[in-house]
Amino acid sequence: MKSGKTRLKALRAKVLNYIPNNAFIVKMNKGTLNKVLSLPEVKWVGSYKPTYKISPQLSEKISSATGTITITVKTFQNENVESIASQAKLLGGEVLASSSGELGGIIRIRINPSAVSSLSLIFGIEWVEEYIPPKLMNDIATGSTVMNISNVWTAGLTGTGQTVAIADTGLDVGIIGSIHSDLAGRTITPYALGRTNDWSDQDGHGTHVAGSVLGNGTNSANQYRGPAYTANLIFQSVMDATGGLGGLPVDLNSLFQTPYNSGARIHTNSWGSPVNGVYDISAQQADQFVWNNKDMLILFAAGNEGV
Repeated sequence: MKSGKTRLKALRAKVLNYIPNNAFIVKMNKGTLNKVLSLPEVKWVGSYKPTYKISPQLSEKISSATGTITITVKTFQNENVESIASQAKLLGGEVLASSSGELGGIIRIRINPSAVSSLSLIFGIEWVEEYIPPKLMNDIATGSTVMNISNVWTAGLTGTGQTVAIADTGLDVGIIGSIHSDLAGRTITPYALGRTNDWSDQDGHGTHVAGSVLGNGTNSANQYRGPAYTANLIFQSVMDATGGLGGLPVDLNSLFQTPYNSGARIHTNSWGSPVNGVYDISAQQADQFVWNNKDMLILFAAGNEGV
């Protein structure tokens, strides 16, 4: 039996995106609309209104926000991102970054909250949400009370033959020949995304995370090891000159693609935005990448906000 999505496509209705739960954003002409209405599984068809485009969390904040707010705008596929960015500027918005991708464009904008409703009227915009800057997160332990990783090692799984990619603040002093002994000889590719030609760790978090993932314990007589202590490492330094994570691209697909092309099939990230589990644009981008590259595993820290 054909699925509802397949039936829509057969009627030449273009499915643009899915909306939880059990709804699609569809582009079609009036003739196709009548055929869609006759499908037995279709309960309702209505216009995709501008108010639908604004995330509930952003709508709630707009009523009390002062000054400016930073938002992320997602466009529909094949829309002119530069044109939409120009329209945002006419509303007083400052375009901070933009990107075009498979599922549409991404535009990051600083704007007065009162202008968001007007922004949502722009035809090519699909979704608007507040941009909550990602921050660093941490782990607690890899011992028996948490990960019990020794059972995995006993089974012979130590990371041999694997390449792990990590995006974080930086790595040690940023010089391959002077890398920490626990990582020496296995750091195959560093990328400086936040500071030009500088992938050193001015914070300490990235070096700690790398050690937590694949440090081999050389400097501690094997007492402190990461779970994949024989794996190789591709490191992407995303800390900018102000200590933030400004090296992260507006579309995370490009963050994942580079190490994937170099052989990494695991990408782990100990940072994130405290959005309380909201499925935001960044989450969609991560899902998009693993859907298109089904042999890639992308990991994110659960957060620091719990008890």
